[in-house]
Parts: sequence; C-alpha cells; structure tokens
Amino acid sequence: MKYRILLACVLFSMMANAQTKSKPKSTTAKSTTAKTQGPVLKNALDSFSYAMGMSVGSFCNQQNIKSVNTSMLLKGLGDG
Repeated sequence: MKYRILLACVLFSMMANAQTKSKPKSTTAKSTTAKTQGPVLKNALDSFSYAMGMSVGSFCNQQNIKSVNTSMLLKGLGDG
C-alpha cells in the first residue's frame, strides 16, 4: 500500500512538472563560481528522498504556496 501511495506521489509530481511553462532567459549574467552545494547524499535512499523533497518543493513554488507546516506534512507522509 505504501508503494502505491509513493508511486502516485512520484507520478503526480512528474505530471505537475511536465506542464510548466518555460521561463524566458534573463539577460543578466550570473556568477558561475558562487554555486550552492546541496546535501551529501550517501546512498540511493538519500538520493530518492531528496528528489522527492525537491519535487514537492518545486510544486509548491509553482503553485505560489508560501508556507507549509512541515511537521504536519511529514506526519502525513508517515501516516500514508
């Protein structure tokens, strides 16, 4: 059952990201030396978990959701 819910979340995230409009490229030059580093991913589970979080975060940004109760979000994920 958990795998079905997880699969549904992944598919929903992929569909939501596939329907975004491309933004026009800005003409200002960005510094390529000041890149931010992400977390250290030690195994496949870390990579998958981080990708799921990025997907949910991107979806929230696209929908202009400014704040989320992360403790309730994590509880909902755990209960699902």
